[in-house]
Amino acid sequence: MLNLNQLKNLYLNSPKWVKKIYTAIPFEIRNGSGYREWSTFLKKELNTQEYEILKIKETVLYAYENTKYYKNLFDKHHIDPYNINSREDLQLTPLLTKELVAENFEDLQVINYPDNKKFFVSTGGTTGKSMTFYQSKNIWEKEVAFWIYDTAKYGYNPSKLKASFRGGDLKNIEKRAYWEDDYINNAIHFSPMHLSHDTVYKYIEKLNASKPLFFHAY
Repeated sequence: MLNLNQLKNLYLNSPKWVKKIYTAIPFEIRNGSGYREWSTFLKKELNTQEYEILKIKETVLYAYENTKYYKNLFDKHHIDPYNINSREDLQLTPLLTKELVAENFEDLQVINYPDNKKFFVSTGGTTGKSMTFYQSKNIWEKEVAFWIYDTAKYGYNPSKLKASFRGGDLKNIEKRAYWEDDYINNAIHFSPMHLSHDTVYKYIEKLNASKPLFFHAY
């Protein structure tokens, strides 16, 4: 069975007409059962403060009990993970940086998560250097559900065109076209890496012509 990276590459290397056919599948269907389950969960009445504390405690204990890095970190700094009950308590934990992830990559891997349920990913490197790490296969469904739920508060839905500024390979860069159509996300994917005083007018012309209603950048 193809993993998410393989499916992504298959989509990216497909001709435009194939991508357009794929987007004809309803948004709720193509994002999987996990997306639908999380969307339903988010629509329920929820005490967000209680839920936040619950997830903080779960995450901290899981990291402490299942990774060598956090077990050593908490013990070294004499932090009792079982007594972390708030955001303020969480701030006692030293920050995890990109450099620390690279230096402690193996020690950050959880001991009880099977290899066939995770895959290797890397960031776009827009801050200067890409970061690599493992992701669980079902995380994307959850992320999309939360993203749609949050942005819906501001009038967004997947049928509305957005301009996306993020990293990634753009096949037409050599043709001085600093964007490409992202059919799966109903977006125009602009390259922030090539935005400059010399190219900004091209971006403005494209934005004025396409009139996206939302900007998505990070």
